[in-house]
Amino acid sequence: MLAAGACKEAALKQVQAEGLISDQLTAQTLHLMISALVTQAVFQLQPGHGTAERKSLRASVLTAVGLLSRP
Repeated sequence: MLAAGACKEAALKQVQAEGLISDQLTAQTLHLMISALVTQAVFQLQPGHGTAERKSLRASVLTAVGLLSRP
């Protein structure tokens, strides 16, 4: 799980560096979204999980990216 935490922090720092977030509430919301996605990815990409779980994870990531790209 240490790697998942590092991944989450790196993603948040990248988003902040690119100026994609403008206020603290948005930053906190984004932080929670990234945390949830990383946790889900670590769990679902373990051996024994099938295609449906991976498709669900992909949909979640695309939703998060869509939210980030809104003006």
